[in-house]
Amino acid sequence: MEKIKWYFKLPTVVIAVLVLGPFAIPLVWKNPGLSKRMRILISVLIIALTIWIISASINVMQLILKEVADLQKTF
Repeated sequence: MEKIKWYFKLPTVVIAVLVLGPFAIPLVWKNPGLSKRMRILISVLIIALTIWIISASINVMQLILKEVADLQKTF
């Protein structure tokens, strides 16, 4: 039985996705323990999560800038 390399184990892949986001997709695609269907699903989820985080960050920044502008008007 072939031993799975440490960087293909589930905890390592999960940490890589959480820390690196879409930059961890190559690690997912080179993982021999995942089927092609699972690789596609995980990649789509990572990309969707990345888009959602970027969108939420933009919305928060716009809200902060609006609040700062409102505060500047009062002073």
